[in-house]
Amino acid sequence: MRRSLGVFAVTVFLSLICAAQPSPAPLAFEVAAIKPNNSGSNATSEHSDNDTILMTNASLRMLVQRAYDVHDDSCVAPAWLASTHFDITAKAPGHFDYRLQFRPMLRTLLAERFKLAVHHENKTVSGYALVRMKGDLKFQEVEAGNGDTNSSGRRGHYDAKRVTMQMLADFIRREVGDPVVDQTGLAGIYQLKLDYTPENNQPRPDGTPAPESEGPSIFTAVQEQLGLKLVRQKVTVDILVVDHIEKTPTEN
Repeated sequence: MRRSLGVFAVTVFLSLICAAQPSPAPLAFEVAAIKPNNSGSNATSEHSDNDTILMTNASLRMLVQRAYDVHDDSCVAPAWLASTHFDITAKAPGHFDYRLQFRPMLRTLLAERFKLAVHHENKTVSGYALVRMKGDLKFQEVEAGNGDTNSSGRRGHYDAKRVTMQMLADFIRREVGDPVVDQTGLAGIYQLKLDYTPENNQPRPDGTPAPESEGPSIFTAVQEQLGLKLVRQKVTVDILVVDHIEKTPTEN
């Protein structure tokens, strides 16, 4: 009996110590300047130079989606977020890892300066799973380095120097128009190329029809050029719901 009481007392004591431990501070930029952008332009840009992040003409909706890594069709928010734009210059602390730290820092910025509050919901929809085929992969893994990623794409071509499988899945999602979840089990950084015929060739800027292409569909290209496969199935996607956000940020 005494031993049981002693164990109980130690457990309670350790629980009180853990409860008293302060929670680690959220990742945050050292300083950030936020200015409204009323140019009316549709062009946006983002540039990182070591520990400095420059975002030009970024809509609040885009910032929320970037912060939480969700697609446009997975974000439920007031309509005015898409037409409210800002220029942001933010400085990160030393030893900044863009791939791991940018999104958490942007979430903190939105919460502190715009009073953003959100919650998540799961929804099952029709989509695709990106999976490995039997046999060897047809692309190479590269060193993780400092965490930076690098890719460029245009309709019919994707040239990736340093990407994750989730980045590839996101690119394919934009092309096929349905959610694509990464189920490859590949957790590294990779170099790959993908050439394919776009699902819906868009007309040229001058209005003339797009040229016919004899290349494979993106589904065939993923199999033949990468050794992966898109499998049609029900997938669970994360829906981000914006509960509250201010139109005007607090002072710089």
